[in-house]
Amino acid sequence: MSFTTSTALASKLPQAKDLSHLFVPTFRIHQKSPFKAVMGTPTLDMINMAGGVPHPSTFPLEQVQATVRAPSHAAPGRTGTLSLERTQANGSTESLNELLQYNDGRGMASYCRFLRQFTEQAHAPPYADWDVVASCGNTDSIAKAVSLFCQQGDHIIVEQYSFPGALSNLVFAKVKPVPVAMDIEGVDPVALDSLCSSWT
Repeated sequence: MSFTTSTALASKLPQAKDLSHLFVPTFRIHQKSPFKAVMGTPTLDMINMAGGVPHPSTFPLEQVQATVRAPSHAAPGRTGTLSLERTQANGSTESLNELLQYNDGRGMASYCRFLRQFTEQAHAPPYADWDVVASCGNTDSIAKAVSLFCQQGDHIIVEQYSFPGALSNLVFAKVKPVPVAMDIEGVDPVALDSLCSSWT
């Protein structure tokens, strides 16, 4: 599923380039999980044993409340209360029964809606058919990208000073990091050009 920008804008934008030919062979033949095919979209009033989806009555939480600070640039010192109810959605946020349930691997619907809106406003992707995928963090994202595009013995260009947690994913996948020098703004473009020009 892809997110499409506003109709007027999308009609002027090209489709994204298909890079699926760069997937490792094992992913090119990947089939959808039979459990997910049987389950479809979980609903709160249906017990489906196919994927081991627990019934909401087994969830122990009735309500969750939190006091949150407003962004310091918007309202310094102000706080607000966030309340999540068991069965009733709070604005654009799902109910606890939905939040505690197994969900789409791409992330909670409300969170992904926020990410799409933010990405469109902040970055204006130059394609009509782009989307977002939530992850557990950068290290998790890098691990998934490596497993999707890299095979044992491949090389990846990395910053000279890279996060060790990210590099550990490369070690596990037997992919070799190739460091490139950095300057005050990040990767040194001269060093990157020299590395790529002499690549064998």
